[in-house]
Amino acid sequence: MIATPCPQSKTTDINPHGQKGKSMPFVTVKMLDGRTPEQKRRLVSAITDAVVEICGAKPEGTMVVIEDIARDHWSRGGVMISDR
Repeated sequence: MIATPCPQSKTTDINPHGQKGKSMPFVTVKMLDGRTPEQKRRLVSAITDAVVEICGAKPEGTMVVIEDIARDHWSRGGVMISDR
């Protein structure tokens, strides 16, 4: 999982739209495909809750992206996951 830093309470940045304000947290989750839509809903909800609680971000400004990776597009230790 890759996450942007938590916004600081007094930090002013330029957001992707060129506006001044707090940075919105953006979390990317890369995982093997095969999870159900319900599992993904629960995951993004839990991640959003954690970012809100820990970073003080607003839920509506917290973005979570899930990238499903096919087993034949991912390897570990030089061996494709699909070959394990």
